[in-house]
Order: sequence, then C-alpha cells, then structure tokens
Amino acid sequence: MSTHHPVRHHRPFMSSQRRYSQDEIASIFRQAAKDQEIAKDQHSKSDGLTLSELKEIGMETGITPDLIEQAAEAVNKAVPTKAPARLMGLPVSASHEIDLAGPLSDENWNRLVVDMREMFRAHGKLEQIGQFRSWRNGNLQISVEPTEAGHRIRMRTFKGNASAGLLGSLAGGAVVLLILLALVSTGDLDAGGTKMLMLMSMLGFGAFGINFFRLSQWSKERMGQMQALATRAREMAGITTNAVQLESNAAGVLDMEEEENLSEEESTVQARGRSRN
Repeated sequence: MSTHHPVRHHRPFMSSQRRYSQDEIASIFRQAAKDQEIAKDQHSKSDGLTLSELKEIGMETGITPDLIEQAAEAVNKAVPTKAPARLMGLPVSASHEIDLAGPLSDENWNRLVVDMREMFRAHGKLEQIGQFRSWRNGNLQISVEPTEAGHRIRMRTFKGNASAGLLGSLAGGAVVLLILLALVSTGDLDAGGTKMLMLMSMLGFGAFGINFFRLSQWSKERMGQMQALATRAREMAGITTNAVQLESNAAGVLDMEEEENLSEEESTVQARGRSRN
C-alpha cells in the first residue's frame, strides 16, 4: 500500500526590509561619507596628540625625542602670523613674529644687523629706545622688543609700488585696446595705426604679466628671509640665555667654595684657640 504525501509548494522568500532605488542608494552613501569626514575632523580637533605621543611616533619613524621636543618648543613660541594684505589675489605685505628665549646681547644684535644688511642689500636705519631695538629700510622694519613673557622679534614689510605696477600696466593695456576697437569700428584707422595700437596694448598687458609674476615671487622671498632671520635670532637668544645661566651657576659655585673656605678658616682658628687654652 503506497502512502501519498501531500506536495508542499514552497513560496519564494520575501524579505520584509525596504529595498532602495539607485538614486536613494547614491544619496545614502554620499551622506554617510560626508558624516564620516565630519566625525574625523571633530575627533582630530578635540583629541590631538600629546608631546609624549609625538615622541613615540617620532621614535618609530627614526626621529629622536630631543628633536621632537625642540620642534614642539618652537611651535609653542611661534606667534600666529597675520593674514597679508592682498591685491588682485596676490599678497602685497609680509610679516613674521616669534618669541625668543631671552634678550639679545649687544654683540648678537649687531651680528643680526649685519645679517639684515647683507640679506636685503641695504644699510638701513638703526633705532634703540631702552630694550626696544629696530632696523628699518623703507617699508621694511625688523624690531626686537620686550613683552610680558620675555622678548619677541617682529618683522613686517609692505610692497608700496604694487598698485602702481599692477593696476597701471593693466589699465594702460586696456585703454589702448578700447581705443583700438573704437577706431576700427568707425573705420578711422589705417593698417599702420592698427598695428601700432595693437603693439602698445600688448606691451601694457605684458608689463602687467611681468609685474604679477614679480609680486608673487617677492612675497615668497620676503617670507623665507624673515623665517631665516627669526631662526638666527632664536639661536642667538638661546646662546645668550645659556651663557647667563652658566655665569649664574659659576657664581653660585664660587660662593659655595668661598663659604667652605671661610668655614675651614673659622674651624682652624677655633682649633688653635682650644689648643692654647
């Protein structure tokens, strides 16, 4: 006797989850990526790294902890640089400031002035009022001045002829071009005059391009020079501070030796007095 089993028809599995369209999928991934970048940025700003963590990373990459500490000290002493004034997108001013470990001695200040004169190829004008010292050449001024925390070197300059060079050459080329177009449209200009005006316009625009390039190079050169002088001044101030500390330590050692010698003399005198008694 055969047994008949009922045939079971399996229904296809239907998920209860929502299915997203192609446009919705793209929108979801765009938003998720955007949220991830925001989260990373907030995490980096809030956490940062400590000096110990920086030293550990430096050791892994072959940089000694002393160099990491020196670099961190330089960052701590750095003063936020002010945004330069701009003309047509190019900086027409430059400035740089850093705090120094101590004051500059007269000898080190004179050496720094020699560096300034050689670097900027100008004699400049010196000024000193108390602990404030400055060297000026036109719009360029470099000063070492006392602050509440110690001393600071401040450097700033301004490209005074930038407006005349850029705007003048651009305006000259544009005006000649407009005159050329006006005369050509009225038919009052022959071939020779057209060539002459075209040449003048091209010269004006060419001068603008040259001034534009020179101005961009000027700002980079000045910032590099200022940073080099700041490094030089920081080294000099560190040497002066170390020398003062060594002199102070040496004076302390001499005082201790004098006290010990006096104590020995007093002990000798007292011993002689007892022997006589």
